[in-house]
Amino acid sequence: MKKLVVISSLALLAAGASASPSAYVEPAFEFNVNSRGDFGVGLEVPLHNFPVDASWEANLTLTRGFDAEVAGKALLFPSLLPEPPLAVALRGDLEFGERGLGLHLGPLASLDFSPLTLNAGLYPGFKAGRFDLKYHLGVRYYFDNNALDLAWDSGALKLGARLAF
Repeated sequence: MKKLVVISSLALLAAGASASPSAYVEPAFEFNVNSRGDFGVGLEVPLHNFPVDASWEANLTLTRGFDAEVAGKALLFPSLLPEPPLAVALRGDLEFGERGLGLHLGPLASLDFSPLTLNAGLYPGFKAGRFDLKYHLGVRYYFDNNALDLAWDSGALKLGARLAF
C-alpha cells in the first residue's frame, strides 16, 4: 500500500516538474511545478572521472515562453559535520531563454536527517547584463531512492519529484 501511495504521488507530480538541488550527487530525472505556474523537467548525471564527486544538470522550464539551465556541481566537503551530516558543494549554472542569459556560481549545502535532507544555496552572478542573486532553501524527503521536494527558489515556491535511475 505504501508503495502504491508513493508511486501515485510521483506520477501526479510528474505531470508538473527539480525543486531543490542537493550537495550530494544523485543521478535522477526531476519534475517540478512552481507558484508562478511554470513547469520544469530536468536530469542530473554524475561525472565519474573527477577527483571529487561531481555532476551536471540540465533543466528545461516551460513558462509562457522558454527557459533552460545547464549546471554543474562538485562536492567539495562531503562530511563537514559528523551529526547531522553536512555536505558542501560548489554549484555553477548557465541559464538562457526569454528572461535573458545568466551565469551564477556559489555554495550549496545539505544537511542529512535521513530520510529527510535540508538544502540551501546562494548563487551570485549576472543575468541580462546586471548583477543577479539566485537562492534556494528546500527540503527533500526520500522514499528509497526517489524523493519529493519542497523549496523556496528565488522568489517562487516549488514542488517537485526526483526519480532515481
